[in-house]
Amino acid sequence: MKVGITRTQLAGAVIACLQANRFLYLALFALLFVPKIWSKDALTVLPIKMAGRLVFVEANVNGTKGLFMFDTGAENLMLNSKYYKTTNAISIQSEIMGFDGQAVYTSLVWTENILMGDLRLPNVRALLLDLSAMEKIKQMPIHGIIGHDLLKNTMWKLDFDRKELSLFFNTDPDPVWPFGAPPTDSIDLQFKGHLPYAYVNLGGKRLRMVFDTGSERNLLQTGAVHDQHFTQRGQIKVASLTSEASRLRAGYVPDFHIGMLQTDSLEVVLTDLRHLQQELNFRLDGILGNTFFKDSQLAIDFRRRKAYFWRRPSNGVHWNIAYENAP
Repeated sequence: MKVGITRTQLAGAVIACLQANRFLYLALFALLFVPKIWSKDALTVLPIKMAGRLVFVEANVNGTKGLFMFDTGAENLMLNSKYYKTTNAISIQSEIMGFDGQAVYTSLVWTENILMGDLRLPNVRALLLDLSAMEKIKQMPIHGIIGHDLLKNTMWKLDFDRKELSLFFNTDPDPVWPFGAPPTDSIDLQFKGHLPYAYVNLGGKRLRMVFDTGSERNLLQTGAVHDQHFTQRGQIKVASLTSEASRLRAGYVPDFHIGMLQTDSLEVVLTDLRHLQQELNFRLDGILGNTFFKDSQLAIDFRRRKAYFWRRPSNGVHWNIAYENAP
């Protein structure tokens, strides 16, 4: 007598086996295929290295380890073509622009794996470009730039005193507060594309300024405040993403307010941002960079569109009210 099994019977047996062991299979799937980035309450703390006033963290992309600039002004992950091959590059060319209006052409690539601490991010889109100009200025190897694509689902905190960057990934609509002590203040952020910005008061005017950790200095559009409110201290060299440094007027403008935070003055560099305004179709009065952020611990929640600040004593920063508006 011939004994056989139909396809229906076989499918039923497989389903029964999966149902009987569903918790084991789910656990194995989560362990093997779901990176920590999507696990609940995934907080990773990375040491930072400062090069001037730029922030760098170590990452491993496709097995090549190096230093990456932490840049909220960059839209994408960017890889230095000096260290990463172009075998899987898509021939489509795109163009990105620095604050000085200089455009650079890039190629689109896909990464296999990005490792930052114990976080793993598979299959991330990146732009391939030449960062040799930045390497020459900073006198160090720069493997790439971490931009908005990797940060848009995060809360992150920069602590310049401890030299730490904390990244918190959570898919919950109302996640727990991950950073210990509550902030001194919080403000609402708005976005133009990938760029977070807020309204500030400076020199008696209400201005729109972008938050950009990829900018060493606070940049201000020439003419954004009246000339009598700008006190020049000299000229400094400021470089963009891919071009040599140029000399710009540097000084300060009195009476800076953002949220409950106020300072007697804000150190700024005057420059021409009209090309960015045209590119974005957006009035941009200035850029808050690490000159400002280093005086106050900063956290940004991209999903809630919030920025948080912590008090640092003896830095000339004053707070109207302390420890309110904590999440």
